[in-house]
Amino acid sequence: MKKLTPMLQQYFAIKAQYPDCVLLFRLGDFYEMFGTDAELASQILHIALTARNKGTENEIAMCGFPHFSADQYTKKLIRAGHKVAICDQISDPNLPGIVERDVTRVITPGTLLSDDEDETKLRLLAAVSYQGQNWEVLFCNVSTGELMPGFGTTLPDILEQLHIRQPTEILLAKEHEEKVQSLLRQSNIIATVTGLSGVYEAEGMIRHYIERTQKSATNYLHQELHREAKTIAIDEMTLRNLEIVRNNHDGKIYGSLLDTINATITAAGFRLLHTMLLHPLADANAIMYRQDIVAGFTEESIVRKSIQNLLKQVHDIEKIIAKIVLRSGSPRDLGNLSQTLNLLPNLYQALQKSLKPLIRELAETINYQGPLTELLNKALVSDTLPLTPQEGHWLQSGFDSELDEIRRRVSHTQEWLREYEEMEKQKTGIEQLKVRFNTISGFYIEISKTSLKNIALEKIAHLTRKQTLVNVERYSSVELHNFESEYLAAEEKMKARQNVLFSHLCQQVLAEKDNLQKLAKNIALIDVFSSLAQIAEEYHYTRPEISIDNSLVIEEGKHPMIARKLGSSFVANDTILNHDQQQLILITGPNMGGKSTYLRQVALIEILFLIGSFVPAQKARLPLVDHIFTRIGAQDHLLRGMSTFMVEMSETANILRSATEKSLIILDEIGRGTSTYDGLSIAWAICDYLVHSVKAKTLFASHYHELIQVIEDLPHASNASVAIAEQADQITFLYKVVPGGIGKSYGLEVAKRAGLPPSVVQYARHILQELESGIPVPTQAKEDATLFSVPIAPVQSKLEQTLEQLDINTLSPIDALLLLKTWKEKLKQI
Repeated sequence: MKKLTPMLQQYFAIKAQYPDCVLLFRLGDFYEMFGTDAELASQILHIALTARNKGTENEIAMCGFPHFSADQYTKKLIRAGHKVAICDQISDPNLPGIVERDVTRVITPGTLLSDDEDETKLRLLAAVSYQGQNWEVLFCNVSTGELMPGFGTTLPDILEQLHIRQPTEILLAKEHEEKVQSLLRQSNIIATVTGLSGVYEAEGMIRHYIERTQKSATNYLHQELHREAKTIAIDEMTLRNLEIVRNNHDGKIYGSLLDTINATITAAGFRLLHTMLLHPLADANAIMYRQDIVAGFTEESIVRKSIQNLLKQVHDIEKIIAKIVLRSGSPRDLGNLSQTLNLLPNLYQALQKSLKPLIRELAETINYQGPLTELLNKALVSDTLPLTPQEGHWLQSGFDSELDEIRRRVSHTQEWLREYEEMEKQKTGIEQLKVRFNTISGFYIEISKTSLKNIALEKIAHLTRKQTLVNVERYSSVELHNFESEYLAAEEKMKARQNVLFSHLCQQVLAEKDNLQKLAKNIALIDVFSSLAQIAEEYHYTRPEISIDNSLVIEEGKHPMIARKLGSSFVANDTILNHDQQQLILITGPNMGGKSTYLRQVALIEILFLIGSFVPAQKARLPLVDHIFTRIGAQDHLLRGMSTFMVEMSETANILRSATEKSLIILDEIGRGTSTYDGLSIAWAICDYLVHSVKAKTLFASHYHELIQVIEDLPHASNASVAIAEQADQITFLYKVVPGGIGKSYGLEVAKRAGLPPSVVQYARHILQELESGIPVPTQAKEDATLFSVPIAPVQSKLEQTLEQLDINTLSPIDALLLLKTWKEKLKQI
């Protein structure tokens, strides 16, 4: 056992209470780490690893960083998957004996308050509990206090919700930890898992964990923004297939529907838009209310732009409240809150200028009349405010008489120092003498060595040597030492008083917590409505009607993400779904012809309608739905023991079990993961079941052109296809969906465009011709090893044969022109 100093004994005693955390131990102006924590942190943070008692048997690894850099280093440790315990000094370090220290906060992946590198990332803490016979999941954005309940009561439901929300940390009761954690691994859900003892209800788990780690109350927690209206659930499969809030490439928001319709300016507005996409409305009145406001902002673009300019100056009220509750707030946060409150009258006036009653009603929701505006204006200076209450002069003179008196004493410092410096110059006869100060040496008298050479020693006999440098000597005196003691005492009193006043101001803010959180919600609503109006105006979206007869009609509809990328070259399409002739539409046609884009755009337009947004279409009449189901794309879940086809069938089975007559179903290439006859049989049976049993409005894309006849014989079903232009064995995709099926696949043409070797494509065409004619492919052809190494002689067209037989040496110029004219005339007849 190593012999530990009292300080290190204190360190390891506290570390024992937090064995799963990297302990940041405050020593003066630094946070230090020792032992294995130091070795781990030095690698992650790329800081020098040193040692205490180096070279002795008591040597202990050590590293550290300045306390003002704690945020950036803490974030690096959190992103590396570790928890961090902040151990601060809780007693006066100037008192004799060892300084008392304790952990003031534990920072975990789910409780990290900010992530400046990616403000669009919603860092969530989740709690999974088991009550009676039901599972429950609850999500919490600790940095804003929002609580977001998940849907479902079974473990698969909970796993799906975790997939959708992607929390960074998951709380589990210890008795469920092993079982659920193994399922998380199988489901490829990556998050820090924290086991809790004795707490089972989800909200209780979150409150208990925040109280334990943040050492503070949880009375700032509140329900997610605007969840009062009835909504429908978007399942993980639909969320992924339609790329609603994340793209399928790297899981970020770029290229998603959220990214495409996001013109929000505030962080709270972005969070609200994210929530709206996850919870589309199922209430016609709520949808029309949102549409009316978006329409108003679209028509009154001058009003909207003035509001958006003001929103640029709005700060995140919810985060400010959370930071104050969790004791991470600063005078700068109070300043940001004050700036926002002072901006509200201007925002109110801008909204009141609208001619739309609903927009003027929004103005009343932000007409804050609380005491904070006046209080903060009276308390805070207007300059840049510090990050800690002890720093600087951030409180106005006249706000607190006790602070003013302390400042008066401190402010006399410069005057006293000037007088003292002049007195010492006269005493010593040294004109170059200076009285200076730094945080290490305190106050001192500085005399150059050159000046000292020409001065009698008795002239400086009253001075005490303090420090020798290369060119100067530093001294102190009884008067200077006494003044320093008084000055430092006054500085400490000033810092202590500023700290007290900061705490008082924070309490006043928290007394207004409920009003401020409502205010934050309403500002976020204004931001989202003006954002949707901007998108509608900029990209020519139109207001959809609500369908009374439950039909779906889209004229010149566009895929919002792809249309944004392609611009005017995107080909718009019509869609009609109803319960009469076109309850189910089968769409056939080649790959790369636009079938999947068409399917997705219909579902995306419906989702935009359900959140109250305008839609990318010339005209639209859309129904309320109880669910949007999608089965698109091929992927496997090997960790769950599921092949691509098994995943496809499981997802399809869920749709057939859950869908109702009011659902919208999007199916793409059902049955392609197995043999042709098996796949065709399954697709056929599903079409029949959807028409006769489920009766949901359905778009079904397939390569099985054999289904065209099946659809023709089914009631309430019809065929459609993506149009192509075919000419001289070449096809051109027109990306237009037209009535009627296509009884041909064009797979070889797509393979050719994809770059398959010409010999492979040619041989495939040969095999296809024989299969279609019923002639078996010769065994020797299949086994011919040289088949793909020697190009197959292409079949020559008549034109090629004519050109090959033509002798240009005997051809006169006039004959050549006549021949060319003949070919051109034949070409026109093709």
